[in-house]
Amino acid sequence: RTSFDESPMRNTLLTLTLGSLLASCGTKSTPPLPSPAPDHVPSTGTSVAMATDDRCDAVRDLMVDTVIHQLLAPVSYGRGYHGDMPAMEYAKDASGKLEASQAAPAGTATAAPGPQHYTTTNVQERGVDEADLVKTDGKHVYTIRNNELLIAKTWPVADSELVARVQFKKLAASQIYLHGDEVIVTGVASDGTSQATRVVVLDISNRARPKVDRTYDVDGQITSSRVVGDHLYLVQASAMQLPPKLFEVANKTLGQIRRADQQSLRPWEVQGRIAKTLRTALRAELSQDQIASSLPQIRSDGIKRTMQCGDLFVPHNNIGLGLTSIAKISLGQGRDELV
Repeated sequence: RTSFDESPMRNTLLTLTLGSLLASCGTKSTPPLPSPAPDHVPSTGTSVAMATDDRCDAVRDLMVDTVIHQLLAPVSYGRGYHGDMPAMEYAKDASGKLEASQAAPAGTATAAPGPQHYTTTNVQERGVDEADLVKTDGKHVYTIRNNELLIAKTWPVADSELVARVQFKKLAASQIYLHGDEVIVTGVASDGTSQATRVVVLDISNRARPKVDRTYDVDGQITSSRVVGDHLYLVQASAMQLPPKLFEVANKTLGQIRRADQQSLRPWEVQGRIAKTLRTALRAELSQDQIASSLPQIRSDGIKRTMQCGDLFVPHNNIGLGLTSIAKISLGQGRDELV
């Protein structure tokens, strides 16, 4: 998707008209009128348009061609392309709950009028909140320290005290958001079974006794995030994992072909015929389910949602497996979406 509100991208072309100042040098002359601008600007031949396809044809071709390229092209590839990373599975503790433990003082905080003014996170755009290490609502301060969420009562000043702390066992916490009676903690899953961004939403309606409400695991590494209205948006960087079976089929097929390209002065001609044979075999092997399993997922409470091919935009002549995905998590409703 190209925008958070799922509206089409609008491209605006601005044409600037520059006027010229001509100094007279003793004689008066009338400068020639500028030529009129052409009605149509010729294309440079370079297209930046990206294609999407509900049938996953673009993703299938990318996977198949990547396998063929790795087998035939004289290049060295690093790890990660052969699907050798551990499978990402959503993890819970023995109780079925999520990964936070709570140590809070007994009793509840006494309600008191808040201060007339307090400082919030400096943001780049009004109405678009950004993650921070410290948040405040004027009467309490919320912060992450030593992988704990600390909640301190700060108003009235004379009654300042630490009222609650939440220690995270399966989350390497990095930043937080404050959204009404919820604190959203973002970080990296640290349970050893998941390589994903983990988002923990805590109910802090009782500041002295916060509790974990829900947890989300989103495939990929978080590069940025924002809260707009009642939605948390995560920008994730990840890569498609090629099914290992594709390499098994490709190597088996390749073993049945006489490799004459290494003794030819025109190896590309031989490799072209080999690639055609491999492409036919691999396309027949690659199922829709295998394609879906390679796309980013968001998981919460045992429910998985996978990005659809129709939501994936592939540049023309793309040769990379890297993905940038946007996850949208609705706050206060427990509803999630991957766009």
